[in-house]
Amino acid sequence: MLEGEVRVHWKSGKHKADPNAGAPLDASFAGRPHGLFSKKAAHTTTGPLPSVVAIDPGQKNIWCASYYDATKVDSRGEATKLLNLSRPQYNRETGVDGFRKWLVKAKKTSSRFTEAEAVMAEHSLKSVGIEGYESNLVVQRRQFEVLKYLYGSRTFAKRRFLLARRKQRFDTTFVNGAVRTFREAGGDDVVVAYGDGSFPTSMKGMVGGGSAHKRLMALLSKKMRVVLTSEYRTTKACPTCRNKDESMVQPKGNVVVTYRNGLQRRTRIHGLSQCSCCGTLWSRDYAASLNIARSFVSHFRTGDPAGYLSAAARSGPRCSKLLGVNTVV
Repeated sequence: MLEGEVRVHWKSGKHKADPNAGAPLDASFAGRPHGLFSKKAAHTTTGPLPSVVAIDPGQKNIWCASYYDATKVDSRGEATKLLNLSRPQYNRETGVDGFRKWLVKAKKTSSRFTEAEAVMAEHSLKSVGIEGYESNLVVQRRQFEVLKYLYGSRTFAKRRFLLARRKQRFDTTFVNGAVRTFREAGGDDVVVAYGDGSFPTSMKGMVGGGSAHKRLMALLSKKMRVVLTSEYRTTKACPTCRNKDESMVQPKGNVVVTYRNGLQRRTRIHGLSQCSCCGTLWSRDYAASLNIARSFVSHFRTGDPAGYLSAAARSGPRCSKLLGVNTVV
């Protein structure tokens, strides 16, 4: 060091978008411009019910957000879908698809990379005894020495850095646009009821969490009031008949799959749910966001979730067949 210089020690800290940097608050969210709050904060808060925007987070559809109008209960205008962010859209706009294509192309530059991955797949460490685990571990370590020339290269590190930077830019732009949309729908006094579902991270080991919806939630909580709301039965309970003894199921489509044993079955349609009692056909994520909004309103007023969304013991008649089909998307 030269005279007069000061040595600065870099200390790893929480990522600015890391939701674990601060625990959700149980205190009232009234008068606060932004923050992350637990579901207890809904009942702690006094005063009139604020405008509610409900978000159903997920893996295939990262966000499905709807504006909830408490004055239009049990009507088609009770919830209005504001935005939907699908996983394919997120992967395309953040460059994940491009990164994966580059990685596949990079592996093809040398046959030893593809051979090493094939050997590692054949000698998995899952579902084996202690002897098989030890022998497979030796094989895995040998193949790792080959793959480190790809995953430990400067080119791979640069690609990962560019991918992370593009993700940060998209997250910021998307959340800013979502905040404008939410405030246009609900005004300045708006609260976001965010489903408290837990999902595995897509890229383990990343500071701030690899799961996209967690990063978006953390950024949103820095601009708006976000209240974690119970997701229990929100994707299973029908918002129309509110029967707590039945669960909605995915309807079967026209695509027929033939299995190895010769049996043929129609595949179920992902993204749709049908009630076995009233027969109403719902967009799965829209129904979940509507139920999340109702759960938040019930917590705000009574401190408990809505009756048909509670974890209490089920009781009552069960439906044996569909009574008809009504479509709500």
